[in-house]
Amino acid sequence: MNSDCERMKDQIADLVTGILSEAQVQEVELHLSECNVCRDYAQALKNEDALLTEFVADMDTDMTSRQERLLQTIDRSCQSKQIETLPIRRIIMKSPITKLVAAAVIIASVLIVASQFGGSGTSVAWGEVIGRLDASQGVIYRRTMTRSNRPGEDGYWTIYSCPTHSRTDQYKADQITDSLYCDYDAKTLVSIQHGRKSYFDHQLGEKAVREHQTEVAPKAWLQKFLSCEYRKLGQKIIDGVLCEGIETTDPALDESGSPVESALARLWVSVETGYPVRCEGSVVFEGDDGVRITAVLDKFQWDIELDPSEFEPKIPPDYKLMD
Repeated sequence: MNSDCERMKDQIADLVTGILSEAQVQEVELHLSECNVCRDYAQALKNEDALLTEFVADMDTDMTSRQERLLQTIDRSCQSKQIETLPIRRIIMKSPITKLVAAAVIIASVLIVASQFGGSGTSVAWGEVIGRLDASQGVIYRRTMTRSNRPGEDGYWTIYSCPTHSRTDQYKADQITDSLYCDYDAKTLVSIQHGRKSYFDHQLGEKAVREHQTEVAPKAWLQKFLSCEYRKLGQKIIDGVLCEGIETTDPALDESGSPVESALARLWVSVETGYPVRCEGSVVFEGDDGVRITAVLDKFQWDIELDPSEFEPKIPPDYKLMD
């Protein structure tokens, strides 16, 4: 290897990629006609270029066959004879073409792993979200709702829910105003009104129990969302969590029975856990008033074991039982 060979390395790579001027091409080809070492180097680069071209062209073909072909190509390269007069492998690995090939191989490896393991941790399997909710022992979350025709009534609810009980605490200005305890097995509903220092104790029918359970458990709303036509929103960081979102404008999401002028709802689910992180929606009803209702479900704590004491009504002794 001489100084001319060192000077020609980059030009040989440029020759293979087709970016040399005509005069430069003639100079490089003249050198190749006289130097066996550089001629072998040029041929090796052409082989690498052909491998990359074939790889890109076949990106949409079957992943298994592509993996096998790539491995066979690498195996053949390892078994080919080495050129003793020039450390060609070290030189090739410095070339722009080989760097592209190496990047392509890395991409292929990622795709192969993703195809074998189902892409876990990279995207949300929307068909499995409801199944995760069914497997959750219990959930705590916050629900916020505003109405355009009732200004000044903003507040939020903290809801504790499990398969046998629920508890709902209502807050205004961060002060608790009402609490609602429901025992699905005993079919009882205890409503505590802290502002009035009073409470109610009701016995519920089977239908009323199911309706209350549907209202406080997020599963029913999420099932309704996923049954609507929706579009994917891609990924976004919400409350420090990588999420993937979907959006619907299907008016069928609202079940109030009132005519709907427009509707918009978004659901964001954790890529890592598959549990919802944030649900948000707004509905505008038809009519001169055009009432808008906006709701947000967030602050979720999924799959937690709730202590039975969380569902025991805490009634101060000076509260009055109402009929």
